[in-house]
Order: sequence, then C-alpha cells, then structure tokens
Amino acid sequence: MNMNTYTREQLIKIMEYGQLFLLPSEDELREESSRDFEINHPMQEDVLRVVLKMTEAEILPIKVPEIIKMLQSELNPFLEKGVRDNQRIITEVLIREGYQYDRRRLPYSEDTTRYRGWWPRR
Repeated sequence: MNMNTYTREQLIKIMEYGQLFLLPSEDELREESSRDFEINHPMQEDVLRVVLKMTEAEILPIKVPEIIKMLQSELNPFLEKGVRDNQRIITEVLIREGYQYDRRRLPYSEDTTRYRGWWPRR
C-alpha cells in the first residue's frame, strides 16, 4: 500500500476504519483479473460479426432490431425463441464490448437531428 497516493482525508479514514475503497489503479487491476472469469454467450461472436459489418458500412446508430434481422437471415432456428431474450442477449454483448446507448448526431453530417441507439464509445 503506497501512502503517497492517498489524500489526507483518506489516510484519516484508513487509520480509523481500515481501507473501505479501491484506488483507481487497484480498481483497474480488479477489472482485469475479473475478465478471466467472464462467461461469453454462444451468440456473442455472431453478434459482434454483425455489429462489425454495420460499423464498417457506417450504419450508425446500431439498433437491436436491425441486428436481430441480420442474425435471423443467418441463424433463423436459433432466434425463434423470443425477441425479448434475444434483445437482452444482444444488449449485454454490446455493453460488454463497450458500446453506449445514447442520443447523438450522426458523425460527418450536416443533419442536426439526434438519433437514439448504440454508439461506439468515444
């Protein structure tokens, strides 16, 4: 534990209660080590392939129904279970890969309308 990285208030709390928080560097290490225990969904590779096609074709924002339509043409039997389950799975994959659901303007466009959907993180 490096005491030089703590503020005076943090040091006082550590002395009184013990360390109750992680430093940003410690939190990054925790996130890195937890990645070894993540379980990927079987559909993750297919979803990422479709998302990569959409970003290369500059189809932004990415919308879950569009992903489902593209996947249904490739994996029709797998996607017949239900739309809500598929939406949840696709949303989890997008979050895990660093996409944000946001309302933004289209890049490199004169259009000032803001569109909702999944965007790559800036």
